[in-house]
Amino acid sequence: MADSNVSPDLIKVIQEGSVEEVRSQLSKNPVNVNIADQDGMTLLMHAAYKGRADTCKLLLARGADANADIHKHEYTALMFAALSGSTAVTRVLLEAGAKPHKVNNIGRDAGQLAAFIGNSAVGIAINFYYHRSDLDYYSVPHGVETQPRIPPYIVPALYDLLNELNIHPVNILLALQANAELLRESSKVLSLINLLVEKQFKEDRNELLSMKFHLTGSVLALTIAKPSEGTSAVNVESVIKGLLKGRDEDGFPVNMELFLRKSIREYPYHHSVLFNQLVKAIAGVEVVSTSSWLAVCTSNLCMLPCAFTFWVRVYVSLWAHEELIVSFLCCPLAVVPCDQGDVPSSLRQLHHILFSLQRYDEFTRCITCGTDANVRKCTGCAKVFYCGKRCQALHWSTHKKRCGSAAKSKSATPSKASSAASGS
Repeated sequence: MADSNVSPDLIKVIQEGSVEEVRSQLSKNPVNVNIADQDGMTLLMHAAYKGRADTCKLLLARGADANADIHKHEYTALMFAALSGSTAVTRVLLEAGAKPHKVNNIGRDAGQLAAFIGNSAVGIAINFYYHRSDLDYYSVPHGVETQPRIPPYIVPALYDLLNELNIHPVNILLALQANAELLRESSKVLSLINLLVEKQFKEDRNELLSMKFHLTGSVLALTIAKPSEGTSAVNVESVIKGLLKGRDEDGFPVNMELFLRKSIREYPYHHSVLFNQLVKAIAGVEVVSTSSWLAVCTSNLCMLPCAFTFWVRVYVSLWAHEELIVSFLCCPLAVVPCDQGDVPSSLRQLHHILFSLQRYDEFTRCITCGTDANVRKCTGCAKVFYCGKRCQALHWSTHKKRCGSAAKSKSATPSKASSAASGS
């Protein structure tokens, strides 16, 4: 409802005032929260454009329409959030039911607008969002079902897991460990995730989200005990330490690299464009394990619809990189050295291809879980980052062999080393 007489003072408070000031203004001068200015810009659009997440929550609670498109150029509030670069506002609007695929008068949706102006974090948040309502569907029986696919009480934790953008395996395992209900219902959760992998690929045509869900499911599968193991539960912390265990030569996490490659190889839709992009990117990288570079390339033959095409690619790659030929012929089992802080090449490629990141910079991320929030350098060597004591302790068994503090004192312990992350 466009209204050229909408109060400029109200718009200013919406754009610049605190949420309490907005609440007070709306209480003193009650208006329809879906009122719009002469350009068709609603109060919610103004708040979204200025990155005011709390104000957006207030307006939505009072009935603001998250999908209003009465703007003169058919912009929605989500599009203005994309222009603002605020991931907080973007998440608020998505959780309120904002439709990410609505387009403006030139046919661009919110994700495309974010990408166009370089707000990649917002674009990722939009393109990889999975709606709560879609998940709620599986928490009640349908048709001839007598039981829902998942119990309702795990929906909140599973919703957060599916919308987690940090796909580092350890980060996913830590999230699972923090939500015991997901581990208790791990078989049902994995079954649903596998269904979502199929649905996203076949019905929604979203290869990116399908692959992301597949990787999440692969990590979850590590926590499910196999009957042959004779145990009812898997120790998640042991799984984490197993993935983080570093190679003796340089601390490189070989187990995680091999796990990621195996996970990609097991993606069920080998004809997908994304799958072939990943295969091409990873198979062409020197193998960071005790296997030869070519050995891993050939292990991918079963994944490709045409082995001849793959071998042509391998041949061209070898011809263009003479040093790889020499390495392969002279030392097929050579170990490729890595610097401290290095991460699996597969993880870099996954971030690059899934999230369109040009570089996965491990030197600004926690070496344990991959987060880039609140990280600090290890005070012993100043070569790796940790986000806290927990992650530093988990990685200590590998890092202590190369950390400067350990070189000076063989008696160093994880609790002493953890002072780096706590800033003490």
